[in-house]
Amino acid sequence: MEGAEYVSSCESEDGFPRLLRETLKWFNLSGYPEYHGKVFLDEGQWKWVVGVQLKADGAPERWSTVIGNSFLDACHVAARDTLRILCSSYQGINPASPVKLFPPAEKNSLRWIQQLQALQQMRNADDPTVAYLALYLHTLDVEYDKLRFQYGKLEVRHKGIKALLTKTQQELQLLRTKKILRQVKREEESSSNPQCPSHIDEVQVAYRVATNPPVQADPSHQVNAHIREDRASMGAFLSLSFPEEGSSSQPAVQNQASNPQKLKAVLRE
Repeated sequence: MEGAEYVSSCESEDGFPRLLRETLKWFNLSGYPEYHGKVFLDEGQWKWVVGVQLKADGAPERWSTVIGNSFLDACHVAARDTLRILCSSYQGINPASPVKLFPPAEKNSLRWIQQLQALQQMRNADDPTVAYLALYLHTLDVEYDKLRFQYGKLEVRHKGIKALLTKTQQELQLLRTKKILRQVKREEESSSNPQCPSHIDEVQVAYRVATNPPVQADPSHQVNAHIREDRASMGAFLSLSFPEEGSSSQPAVQNQASNPQKLKAVLRE
């Protein structure tokens, strides 16, 4: 859509476009106004830039170019500006036509000042309707110019604030990114720093283990226990291997255990 162009004469449009067409007739100019529009994207919003050209012989070559939110809105503003240009530059105005009361673009010109003085005198006429109506419209025209000027200033200020906001948001995002990177770096340094609490706990545990080794059993007690176990096992073996006739296994074990020499011989074998 951006860059699309549109050309129209706005023949069926009322308001300032119609007033511009009729004014050309009052000036005896054969022709018509032609509006050239082009759409563009401004700060995320679609807008139209419209210029009007008078397709008539003897008309001023100066163009009026305005910007609006829509094509028709821009056409109305462009038609109003063209009327002001036409009334300021064209000298063949019919004194009997109401066009002579249209406010021009240059309101400090001598001709317009004289016209306003004549308009003030018309208030004392038998029918001052035209005079008061013209003065009323001139007041509205002045207020319109003031509001248009203020709107332009506000639009420029809005764009400046929006640009500042975008810049501030970008700087804020950059600061947040730097903060996150500093936290990650701090955590990495803490993981390799012996002063870190987790490392301090590990050092304390290692110190307690080193200074308080686990209690180990006495080797002599372990040897004696093994000897007792071996003796008990050997006694049971002898009682099973050399049983005495006519006696139980228990006395045989006691007899074998009570004879050390016989036990030694068995162990040698």
